[in-house]
Amino acid sequence: MLSPMGRPALGRVILTEPAVDITLRAMPNTKSGDPRPSAGCLRSLLFLREEPVSVSLVRKLVPVVIAVAATVAATLTPSVAQAVSTTTASTTTTSTWSGWAELPGAGLTPDAPAVTTYRFSQYVVVRGTDDRIYLNRFRSGIWSGWFEVPGGGLTPARPAAVSQGGFLQIFVRGTDNRIYLNRMNRDGVWSGWVEVPGAGLTPSAPTASVYRGTLNLLVRGTDDRLYVNRQMQGLWSGWSEAPGGGLTPDSPVATVFANRLHLIVRGTDNRIYRNVFDGTSWTGWVEIPGAGLTFSGAGAAPYFGALRVAVRGTDNRIYLNSLSLRGLSSGWVEVPGAGLTPSAPAAGSFFGALSLFVRGTDNRIYVNRLVID
Repeated sequence: MLSPMGRPALGRVILTEPAVDITLRAMPNTKSGDPRPSAGCLRSLLFLREEPVSVSLVRKLVPVVIAVAATVAATLTPSVAQAVSTTTASTTTTSTWSGWAELPGAGLTPDAPAVTTYRFSQYVVVRGTDDRIYLNRFRSGIWSGWFEVPGGGLTPARPAAVSQGGFLQIFVRGTDNRIYLNRMNRDGVWSGWVEVPGAGLTPSAPTASVYRGTLNLLVRGTDDRLYVNRQMQGLWSGWSEAPGGGLTPDSPVATVFANRLHLIVRGTDNRIYRNVFDGTSWTGWVEIPGAGLTFSGAGAAPYFGALRVAVRGTDNRIYLNSLSLRGLSSGWVEVPGAGLTPSAPAAGSFFGALSLFVRGTDNRIYVNRLVID
C-alpha cells in the first residue's frame, strides 16, 4: 500500500519562455541528443518535494538474454510506403505502412512521446527540452504545430494522455516525483496542474486508460512494483498494488482490448510482460510470446481485431507484435522503414489506421502509420 507522504508541496508557476522549438526533420545520421536548444527553452512547471513512495511488484521477472533483433546502426529516415498482402482461407488483407515521417511543427524531445484521441482529433504529447509539456493536434489531415499545455510546470519524464468524461486529461510525474493532472474541457479551457489524490510517488512516467467508464491511472512505484489509482464519478480510489506480483524498471503502458484492461511492462529481465484485468480479477504476469527484449517501456493499442504491442529493440529498431482475440501472437516483427529510437514508442488507433510515434535519434518526433484493408 502507498503510505501517506505528508502534505504535497505547492507547485510554482513560471510564466516565461513562449513557444516550443520542437523541430522535427529527417535525420541524416544525426547523433542522438541534438545539441540545438528548442526556441522556447522549455522550463519547469511543477516544483515538487521528493519523498519515497511506498509502492512495489512481488515476483521479480526472471533474467534472460535474448535480443529482439540483431544490433544495427541506421538512423530514422523517411521511407517509401510498403505494402504486404496476407491471404487466409477466406480473406486477403493488405497491410500498408506509410514510412517514417517527421511531425510538422519543428520540435525536440528528450523522451518518449504519448498519444490519445479526443473529440475527433489525435493528440501527441511530449516533454520538451525545457521539461515543459507540449501538444500537437492532428485533425482533418492537418497538424496544429506544437503548443504548451497551459498552467506552467515541469516533468522529468514523458507525459500520459487520455480522454474521459468530455475532458482531455494529461498526467505527468512532477519534479518532486508526485503525480499531477491537467485537463482541458470541450471549450479548450484548462484546469491547471493539481496533484492526483493519494500521495504517491513514481520514478517514471505514468500511464492511463479508461476501462468500463473508470479511469485507471497506473505507475511504477519507488519499489518498482505497479500501482493503480481509479477515478469514477470524480472520486479517486487511492493507490493500491496491481495484483500478480512483479517488478519493472520502467514506465508501464495500459490499453483496453477485447473488453479487458491490458497492463504491459518491461520486466527486470528486459522481457515484455502483461497482466490482464477483466473487471473482476487479474490474470497475473505472463510474458508476451516471441522471446523479445527491450531497454524501454512499450506502446500498445487495439487495431483491426488485434492488440498491437510496439517496443524498441535492443538494436534500437522498432518492433511490433500482434496478439489476436484467441491469444495467438505474430511474434516480434520489425516495423518497415528502417527507423531507430532511443526511447519507448507510442501507439494509437485513429480513423482506420494504427499510428506509431517515436523519438528519433535526433530527438525529433516521427510517425509511421499502418492501414490494413
